[in-house]
Amino acid sequence: LLNPVKVEQPFRPLVQSYGTTPYGDLDPTVFTVVSFVVMFGIMFGDVGHGLVLVLLSLWLRRRRRGRFAAFRGLWLIPFAAGLAGMFFGLLYGEAFGPTGLVPTLWLDPLEEPVTLLLVGLAGGAVLLTISYLLGIVNRCRRGGFREALLGQFGVAGLMVFVGGLLLAGGVYAELLALEVAGVGVGGAGLVL
Repeated sequence: LLNPVKVEQPFRPLVQSYGTTPYGDLDPTVFTVVSFVVMFGIMFGDVGHGLVLVLLSLWLRRRRRGRFAAFRGLWLIPFAAGLAGMFFGLLYGEAFGPTGLVPTLWLDPLEEPVTLLLVGLAGGAVLLTISYLLGIVNRCRRGGFREALLGQFGVAGLMVFVGGLLLAGGVYAELLALEVAGVGVGGAGLVL
């Protein structure tokens, strides 16, 4: 279970459904595994339902015959997703819904939906930034420094994205300096 190749193997079809990773590019499978599991936990956060997924995945792992035996190799996906769901369920205080069976350790999604939405937006921005960085490395490997700098998904694209984030953050927080920085960074990216 601790072998990274064996851990990422069941998740490989998720990455390959978007296309095969070209030779020489960074393989995004590990990034996909982590982001998939964390996002599942954030959306599915419930201790009870997560435990059911974990138990069903362990049952699936033991199937050697029958109609579910063909899915035995995929047991790690619902197992990891169930653990993430249990973790976020503890943070949300959810066990088979808002029953009060577990205390809320972080926030109640029903009482603080805006906070959860902002955390989701911030998490999405982090994932996109990491994706841009992986893309910059891949463009540098394939097309050299010029492609990595000037490409739509290279440094120039990252600067436009970060500039948009800074501008939006400045408007939200009513900070003129952040707005100006966002326009400057995004504008420089557009010029590139």
